[in-house]
Parts: sequence; C-alpha cells; structure tokens
Amino acid sequence: MVSIGVFWGYSFVTSFDQEGIGRYFFRLIEGLLSKRVYQMKVAVQPCNYEELERVLQPLQLSYGVHLELIKFTHVRDLNRRANVDIWIVPYVSLDNALQLSKPFLLCLHDLVYRHPHLSEIYRRKYPEACARLELLAPLMCQRAAAVVFNSNYILQYDGLEGMGLPKWKTALIRTSAPVEEFQLFGVLSERRFRQKYNLMQPYFLFPSAVRDHKNHLRLAQAFLNFLHTREGRRSNMQLVFTDHAHNHPLGGEIERLVQSCSIVAHRSSVRFIGRIPSQDLPSLYRYAKGTIVPTLFEGSLPFPILESLTMNTPLAVSRIPVTTELVNDLDSFNDFDPYSLAEMQAAISKLWRADPSVVERQKQELNVVLQRKWSDVATEYGLVIANVLKLSN
Repeated sequence: MVSIGVFWGYSFVTSFDQEGIGRYFFRLIEGLLSKRVYQMKVAVQPCNYEELERVLQPLQLSYGVHLELIKFTHVRDLNRRANVDIWIVPYVSLDNALQLSKPFLLCLHDLVYRHPHLSEIYRRKYPEACARLELLAPLMCQRAAAVVFNSNYILQYDGLEGMGLPKWKTALIRTSAPVEEFQLFGVLSERRFRQKYNLMQPYFLFPSAVRDHKNHLRLAQAFLNFLHTREGRRSNMQLVFTDHAHNHPLGGEIERLVQSCSIVAHRSSVRFIGRIPSQDLPSLYRYAKGTIVPTLFEGSLPFPILESLTMNTPLAVSRIPVTTELVNDLDSFNDFDPYSLAEMQAAISKLWRADPSVVERQKQELNVVLQRKWSDVATEYGLVIANVLKLSN
C-alpha cells in the first residue's frame, strides 16, 4: 500500500473547511482513500491540528487507520516520523516543504501576482509577499518531482512560460463537482436554513472569501445599481457574501459603498453572513435565486460554478480564461466582462428573470465536467504518483 502525505505545513492558523484550497484537499483525500490502495497521512502544525481533526473526523470514521493526522513542529522530526513514500504540497508558499526528505508533488493553483491587470495591484499592496514568491516559486518548482495544475491556462502561463518547467514535469488534473460531498451533507429544510442565517428575503449568492481578485466591490456596486431600477425595486433581492467585512481591507470599502447608497432601505441588502460550515453550503445554494461569480481571475474553473450547478441553481459568470477554456457557449452562462458595471448589472437582471430552463442549459454545457468524480481526480493523481515513485526508485 502506497503511503501518501499531505503537507499542511502552515505555521499560522488556516481554514481547511472554509477556503478553496482546504476544500480541494478534503475532497482529494477522500477520493484517494476511496481507492483503498493508499494510506493518507496529513501533516499539520499545532496551530491547525484541532480544526483538521474536526474536519477530517468523518473520513477517519469511514477509513480508520488508512487516514492519520500527524502533528509536527519541525520538518526534520516529521521526516523521521512520517514514513511516507511521497508528499503532496498544496501551496507554493509553503517553503518548509523544501526540507522534506521524500519527493513531493507541488500543486500550483496559480501565481496571481504575475497576471495582467492584477500584477500592479498585488505588487503595490503586497510588495513583500510578491517579492518572496518571486524567489520561492522557482525553488519550489525546481525541487518538486512533479507540478500539478488545474487548468491549461495556468499550466501554460505560470508553468511552462513563467517557471520555465519542462512539459514532462507537469500534469493537468482538473477538479470535480462536489456531488458525493454534498450528498453526504444533505440539505436543511428551507425554513430552518433561512432562520439560521436570517435570510428571509430572496437572495443572490457569491460564496467566496474577500480577496482583491474576487471582485466583491464591483459586484456590490452593480447590485445596488440593479436595485435602483424598477425591476430591482420589485425584486426585494439581497446579495449574500460568505465572509466577514472586517476580514479584508476591501470589506471596509464595500461597507462604505453600501452606506453611501441614497436609498436607505437598500443599505441592508448587501449581507456579509460570515464563513459558513461546509455542511451548510448545499442549502445555501439550493435556496438562492442565483449564484453570481464575478472574479477577475482564477486558477481553475471557479468552484462556485460546479457547486451551484450541483444544487440546480443558475449562474451569472465573468468571462475569464479558465472558464472559457471549458465552456464553449458562454451565452448560456449569462456571462459578463468583470470590469464592466453595466454588463454585470445586465447579467444580474437576466439572472433575476431566469427560469428553470437556464440551469438545465448550463448543466448541459458542463455535462462532462459535472459527471467527473473526485475518484477520477484521485485516479489521475495516482498515475502521477506512480510515475514519480518509479523514476525515484
């Protein structure tokens, strides 16, 4: 049995339950365990141990000794204790992975600070972090036995061109819809869910932590513009963000924008409900009028697209490379230029008028991706792992 380590080596508190990378790895671990040929060991610093223990408990109950959580402080001790054949490193900034003694796969989701339109923002706002990654990313890619990408766009732009990786060292492994996970979580009754989060009005949803490239501010402005129209006033809609405004400086900007709205009644229509537990996500999507995905940039097809369609909730989405890579007919996805308030407002209006046929067209367009399971993702990881272990022996 092959022993695979997941190196969750963050030395600061992170979320394995409410952030995209954490959810990705929960699903990947479950997919690999379902093969019954791997032993999974998740290595975690003390500051994140309790949360991972809680989140992974359902998998530990299902798979027993095949899933182990290892608490470590120093990588040299982890090398001695872990006894794994290969590591998976989830993020390029985990520089302590360079001390691992066994080969590792690096998951390079994206290098957002390098990309057009966003480079200036990130380098101006976070100069030290960008300078650090400029030095670290090439080292991590060089040290990795293989580098995994979730989209061809990032593979080409960041991998082959940006990092100068040889093609043989890269792998394109697309993500999957969370069908099995959402089935496990189930759905709360509508009344119970709406009372739990005080969502008594119809709502649009953008489930994402506030980040510079997620485009919350423009979406809030476009939504307020929609509310100023006749149909917007009739709609009684709210816009729901799954974060706290104080978690990011942009949250304050959004709150100032909302409070400056000339119509007092509209100021309570943009809602920050905080980062909700994963088990409530299916209900959040199910009872939404629609999901709006306004992001300026992503490293793969945005998770909310697959999650929303899994729960039969229609979408409006931004035109970005990782989406156009997989969606041929973007018209069916109510698409818009994420930099255009006018286009975004028009998409919101169309989403408000959407009937059930819209989500069916969207699901048909992404049918191949929606049929993909996390066991399929795990199979492709397994092929990369097998090849690395073969070459290292």
